Amino acid sequence: MKWPVTYFGSFWSRIRNYYCTKSQPLRNKRKSFRPCLECFEERCVPAVATWDPAVGQMNLSASVALNWTTNAIPGPLDDVVFSADTDVRCDMDLGSWTIKSLTIEQGYTSTIKLFGGLITITNGGVMEDGRLSDGAVSIDNAGNGDFNWSGGTIEVALAVETNGRMTIEDGPVQKVVTGGQEGGAIDNMGQIVWVTLDEDRIGLQNSGSISNSGNNPRFEVRGTDAHFVGTSG
Repeated sequence: MKWPVTYFGSFWSRIRNYYCTKSQPLRNKRKSFRPCLECFEERCVPAVATWDPAVGQMNLSASVALNWTTNAIPGPLDDVVFSADTDVRCDMDLGSWTIKSLTIEQGYTSTIKLFGGLITITNGGVMEDGRLSDGAVSIDNAGNGDFNWSGGTIEVALAVETNGRMTIEDGPVQKVVTGGQEGGAIDNMGQIVWVTLDEDRIGLQNSGSISNSGNNPRFEVRGTDAHFVGTSG
C-alpha cells in the first residue's frame, strides 16, 4: 500500500507543532538573573554613653557628638553616665531629650545645666553626686527601673510620673532640693520610697519642696530618724 506523500508531510508537521507548542511556555517563563540590593529598616543598638569631652574642649554642649564616648548624641535606647573620671560640667542644650537611664556617679561634682530643657528618663538610674539645674526632669520608668537618689543637689522641677518610682537611699552625702531662681522641686505623682537608716536627711533650701499630687501618689518612709531640714541659704 502506498501512502500519499502529503500524509507523511502533514504527520511530521503535526508532531513538530505539538512539541514546539508544549515547550514554548517554558521558554517564556525563563527570566535572566539580575542581582540587586534590598534596603531593610533602620536598627538602633543600645549603648552606654559616658560624658567624656576631650581635655581642653571649650564647647561643653551635650549636642556635640564627640563629647560622648560613643561619638554620638545619646537617644531613647541609651544609658547616660556622668563619671568621676571626667568631672566636667555639661551644658545640656538638647531641649527635650529622652534617654533610657541616667547615672551620676559619686565624685562627679560638676553641674548638668538644662537651660530650660526637659530630660525624660524611661528606665530609672542613679544620682549619687553632682547638681542638676535650670530645667525639668521626668521620671517615667516605662521600663520599670527605679531612680535611686543618694546624694547631690536637685535644682530642677523633677516629676515622678504616675508609673514612675523613685527611691531615696540612705547615704553619707546630704541630698538637697534647692528652690530660688532655679525652682528646685520634686512632684510625686507615682511612688517615692525613702530608705533611711542613720539620721538620713534631705535639705530643702530656698523654697525647695517635695509634694504629692495626682490620683494615687505614695510617699513611704522606711527606717528611722528621717529628717527634712529647711534652711534659707
